[in-house]
Amino acid sequence: MSADCAVLAALPVATSLAGCCSQAPQVVCTNGRVSSLWVVPEASKVAMAAAWLMPPGVDPGRSIDVAATNLTAVIDAVAALPALSSLRVAVSGGLATIPDSIGRLTGLSFLTITNSGLVGSIPSSLASLPSLQALDLSRNNLTSAPSLAPLSALIALNLSRNQFAQNIASLGLASAASLLTLDLSYNNFNQDIEAQLPSRTFTSL
Repeated sequence: MSADCAVLAALPVATSLAGCCSQAPQVVCTNGRVSSLWVVPEASKVAMAAAWLMPPGVDPGRSIDVAATNLTAVIDAVAALPALSSLRVAVSGGLATIPDSIGRLTGLSFLTITNSGLVGSIPSSLASLPSLQALDLSRNNLTSAPSLAPLSALIALNLSRNQFAQNIASLGLASAASLLTLDLSYNNFNQDIEAQLPSRTFTSL
């Protein structure tokens, strides 16, 4: 068993990942290293199937049924996968927070944690991921976020259907030069998004 497959074998999931790259359809590997992982309960598949955030080679029908509600355990485990570039996670039970250890996933290009009852703030460590291109934290109960301006590679951002009520300017999106797709709908922002970002044109608002 490879080192990456040993990491996946220890994940708190119901479906066996024995065989990993060669046998597990929920795992995408590149040059023998795990590059994409889909960790989603059956009930969350529809909510996570946003086509504009689907990385190449990932089938939205594939999932691993999560047996535990501990998001931190999943994040801490997959941080040991050096080639991981795409991660989709949903946990049941609600009232989870995004752990600071998310900042250890420095190779991530795509991150989706939707419909998981997330509460509290997005940790500042997430805003330090240098390669992140698409971030979907929609359909949760998050209330605040740090400036996302350091995410210089970010192309798509979906924070819709949360409880954000902060000043839009504090998200730092005006200086996110690469950002093309933005969804902040169904939150508690008290400002007009287009008025706050007058010099930007997005695919979605």
